[in-house]
Amino acid sequence: MARLTSDEDLGEVHAALVALCNRVLAADRVNPAAQDAVAVVLERMQGTLDLALEYLARGDEDQEREAVRSVPLVRLFRVGVSLVAKVGKLAHALNKENPFANVAAALSLWETHDADVLEPLLAQRPMFPCLLDVDPSHGARPFASLADIARATARLEQMAAQLALLVALGLRPEMLLPAQWSSLGIRDAHAVDTAVLARTFLVGRLLGLSQPGLVALTPTQIQTFAQLTFDVSSRALDTLRAAVSQSAWPTAVDVVARRWVDSLRPLQPVLVLRAAPDA
Repeated sequence: MARLTSDEDLGEVHAALVALCNRVLAADRVNPAAQDAVAVVLERMQGTLDLALEYLARGDEDQEREAVRSVPLVRLFRVGVSLVAKVGKLAHALNKENPFANVAAALSLWETHDADVLEPLLAQRPMFPCLLDVDPSHGARPFASLADIARATARLEQMAAQLALLVALGLRPEMLLPAQWSSLGIRDAHAVDTAVLARTFLVGRLLGLSQPGLVALTPTQIQTFAQLTFDVSSRALDTLRAAVSQSAWPTAVDVVARRWVDSLRPLQPVLVLRAAPDA
């Protein structure tokens, strides 16, 4: 707006901005007297407009100015809303349509940082998780740039890659039903996530265990794993690559696989079959 030189153009944009503010506040059922709530809604509105403008102009200042001058702000706002909505739909699909969605109610599979990222994306008005900022912090803020869209989408792709890799390793939903928890050493449902399951699979494979499916490890096996002399990281990565066809090894899969492999030395939590206490 600062680059508009015509008083007439500025007047029209200001009027359109006031009208849009009123529409957005009304749609969110915000009382104009509630200043804090109004500030939150208007911050989201501004971010949505910024996002749409960047999408249409791709950083060209002349095109940005022309878009502000000639494109109705309501239309501009809708473009931004549609971009954010696509990320929200991806988040909902990942959360509700993944192979393990039916067992997730009893056993949440997302790692804590992934669950914290997913929560604001599942909101009725999806928000950008501040954990994905260049300087991560807690909470959420409005989407305001194409970089925000890209970061959120990339994180969702990585979360989908976690599930795809677990399926490739042999995990199936029925293996995680509550009836199986005792044999898997699961006592705290909140302590089990995709990384715990992946490490359990990988340790078993690297130890040469032949039993199919998901099998909890014994304390003795964990001690044996700690004493392995070969390159555990390299062998684990090869194991994951062997489970997935090379044509299906995108960046998201590589990021997840390397993060899991890095957590093997020192070994982070796995499923452990504890010995039953003496009667």
